[in-house]
Amino acid sequence: MLDWIKTRTVTHPDKVAIIDPYKDTEWTFDQLNRRAENLANYLVEQGIKKGDRIGVFVPNDVSIFDFFFASIKMGAIFVPMNWRLKASEVAGVVEDAGIEHIYYATNHLERLELVPQEYIKLNVDEEEYNEIVNPDNYQPFDNCEISMDDIALLI
Repeated sequence: MLDWIKTRTVTHPDKVAIIDPYKDTEWTFDQLNRRAENLANYLVEQGIKKGDRIGVFVPNDVSIFDFFFASIKMGAIFVPMNWRLKASEVAGVVEDAGIEHIYYATNHLERLELVPQEYIKLNVDEEEYNEIVNPDNYQPFDNCEISMDDIALLI
């Protein structure tokens, strides 16, 4: 199985996987999988499909894992963007990587000013995002068919 987080959910569902001391939160493997499946459902509803590139412009946060694991489930390509980049550098990354879907954190929106505005999708610091990924609102996701040759990540 190529879905690492789902495998961990089977073997260690209640084991803490991530601790965020700044937000005073922790997430188990099961909760991370539920967050990722909820997000994958949302992204598919937004029209994202296998092979699409998903740019994530956030600092160190659980949302990075949400998008990475959701991308694998969907067969999309996860593109983490360095949150320290200048606006012109961000625009270059977006163009070079072929990103058309960008998810961002509040403090980084101003550095997306040179990116086509229709690419900017959702702020991970908003309550809307928290509701989408909330593990208590779990909606299972049927993973798409992926192979070992599919691209999972662009750095």
